[in-house]
Amino acid sequence: MRKAIRAQLEAAGIETISEATDGYEAIAKVLTVNPDVVILDVAMLRLNGLDTIKELRKLRPKLPIILHTQYADAVRSLGLLKGVTKIVSKGDPLIPAVLDAIDSGARLAAAH
Repeated sequence: MRKAIRAQLEAAGIETISEATDGYEAIAKVLTVNPDVVILDVAMLRLNGLDTIKELRKLRPKLPIILHTQYADAVRSLGLLKGVTKIVSKGDPLIPAVLDAIDSGARLAAAH
């Protein structure tokens, strides 16, 4: 799935710098790579996406985070969106959400 997302992003002209295999690796990469946006799934090894979001918010409160998951409806209905910039169901277009998140992150950075 990560390779398919990377291919989509690169085909749309979005530079992808890094991938992570689990939540802990995602946190480490955010600290070293300093991305413009992070895309996570709920189902991740070792540290799930929701817990990863909580940790990322402590480190980078304004970092745009997209939750790209097949569990989008469940996450919405359970009110688990705290810290999520956007949620995109798998199968729905991801690129517009990424471009929007990058743009909103740039606007926030410019305001400070």
